[in-house]
This record gives sequence, C-alpha cells and structure tokens, in this order.
Amino acid sequence: MTFIIKKISGSSANWSNSVSANEGEVVSFLVYYHNTASDTANNTRIRVKLPSGMFTNSSIQGDVWANNESAVAGTASVSLSSNQTLTFIPGSVVWYPNQSTVSQTLPNGQNGSEIVSSNGLIIGDIASGWDAQGYIVFRAQVSSTPTGSLATVTTQSASSLAQRSATISALIDANGANTSTWFEYGTAPSFGSITAEQTIGSSASGSNITAYLTNLSPNTTYHYRAVARNAHGIAHGVTLQFSTLVAGAQATAVTNGTNDITGSSATITGAVNPNNANTAVWFEYGTSALFGRVDGSRSIGSGSASVELTFLLTGLTPRTLYYYRVVAQNSYGTTYGSTIYFTTKADGPVPPVVNGPSIMPSSY
Repeated sequence: MTFIIKKISGSSANWSNSVSANEGEVVSFLVYYHNTASDTANNTRIRVKLPSGMFTNSSIQGDVWANNESAVAGTASVSLSSNQTLTFIPGSVVWYPNQSTVSQTLPNGQNGSEIVSSNGLIIGDIASGWDAQGYIVFRAQVSSTPTGSLATVTTQSASSLAQRSATISALIDANGANTSTWFEYGTAPSFGSITAEQTIGSSASGSNITAYLTNLSPNTTYHYRAVARNAHGIAHGVTLQFSTLVAGAQATAVTNGTNDITGSSATITGAVNPNNANTAVWFEYGTSALFGRVDGSRSIGSGSASVELTFLLTGLTPRTLYYYRVVAQNSYGTTYGSTIYFTTKADGPVPPVVNGPSIMPSSY
C-alpha cells in the first residue's frame, strides 16, 4: 500500500509523506491499495489511526489487510503550528476502486467513518493484479480549540445472561465532540479483550450503546467497563461485573408411583431436574412396555432443582395392566425414567361376599 497526505487549504497542494498545517486548515489523506499476491484478498479493510487529543507532531499510520492477508502499513507525518487536534470530517470519504476515475458508493451501507475506527472500512474482495487497484481519500481538520468536552461514560448492568454469552450496555454523553466508544472486558480486573468501536457523533443528550459478547465460559465472572474517546481525551466508566450461567447437562428423570387408581383413571407421577438447560417433559404410557401414547407435555424451564410432575390419566380400561414412564428432553439429549406399571380396578363396585347358613341335605 501507499499512504500519502497533503494540505488542501493554504499554500501546499501536493501529495507527500509529510505536511505542516495551521489551525482551520484541512488535511487530505490518500490510501492506495494494490493486491500483489496471487490469490484474491478476502474482505479487505482499510484503517487510518488519527491521533486522539491534542498534539504538535505525529506520525499517523494507515493499514490495509484482509482475512487471508497480513496487514500492510504505511505512515505519514503531520506537524501542527501549535498543540492542536486533527479531527476526521464526516462524509469526506471517497472511494475509487478498480482503477476508476469516478468515485463509487461505499459497500455494505458504510458511511466512511469506519476508516478511523479499530475495525476499519471494508472494501470487499480485491482480486490480484493491476486491474483491481484503487484508493481511498478522506479529510481531517486542524483545530486548537476542540468543541465540547470530555465524554461522560456510565457503565450499565449486563443483561441476557446465558452460559456463553451476555449483553453489556452503557450510556455515553459525547458532550459536543465527535466521540467513539467501546467496551473493555475479561475475567480479570485488567480486562484483556475489547469490543468493536462504535461512533456516536457529538450529541450531549446521551447515547445508549450495547455489545453482545459471545464465546464466554460458563459459570464465570467477567469484569467490564465502557470507554469513550474524543478530541479531549479518553473517559472510562466504572467497572462492573456479571457471571455467566452454569453449564447445562442432560436432564435427570425419575418415574415415581401411581395414585388414585380407579377403573378408568389413575394419577402418575415423576420428577425431572433440568440441569440448567431449557427442558421439555412428558409421560409415555400404554398397555404394553412399548407404551404407544404420550400425554402431559410441558416445559419446566432451565433451573437446577428437581421439578415434581403429576398427570391424571383418564379413559382407561378396567382391570387392565398399564405401563408408564417420564421423559425429559433438552439441548443435551433425551432422558427416560424407569418403567413402572399398575392395574386399573374393576369397573363399578365389587359385590359383597354373603356368609349364610350351610344347607344340608335332608335325612330320611
């Protein structure tokens, strides 16, 4: 890649590796890319790391990389007349792909500000060879009196906690200066991981930002905080914690006894522990050990305590042997309780036994 710069207001208008600028002047950046590898560069990105806060002299780095290619970096130097800021101008990004002399719309609905974020601006797959070469141009303005003030950051409670994921959020007041924000998180108070940057503009009314964290470890405590950066510096929210849920397992199912047996009905019972995974339960029953009928289906959630189950069977046949068992199913598999059987009673009252006098034959 080639990374060059020029001042487009004032006396200098030539592209160079360095430039000097005064307050109010605009500096233009150009990143040229050309895939010299033999394979297509997949999901190519471009990023320029503008200095945060005020400075006098700075070496600014530009990067081009792809999913299957390592980053290539270039630098350009900016010297300011005093301690000043260099602020990206929204809407100034222009893209000229495939040797085009006419600018093209940025892909994926991007607005161009992504070029100064940590994730970079995505320009897609770039084929090998000269035909696919192109360049990006954008502008930044010099100011010694940045508007607004340091952002105000309020880290908020985590939500949607699961075994391997969670959503974290924060309220950010940009306080009148263009602000980008992200989260730091990890299993130690020193964090260790960050989320992608989000640009929230300069609103002082407060912006709610969220990040969905994945690939977390079950039953683990995580520390996190929100961070915001603008021309006045970097502000940190307070550090909060959340704990992911305990890892789930296949449910435990126990078939229990039978109650209130009549000629046409009986109450069957069981108990199931979901073992921290959303679990559905039901009973199988029938007149053979193959069962054949299912009833009593319902969900018992994802707790870690055993749930007692009862179900009234009706429409049974009198004086008949029935088999039944409880069944539980979650994302870890299906569990069957042991098979138990019972016999329904006779239909209607049983005639009483009558004890009368013995009848003996007459003697002659």
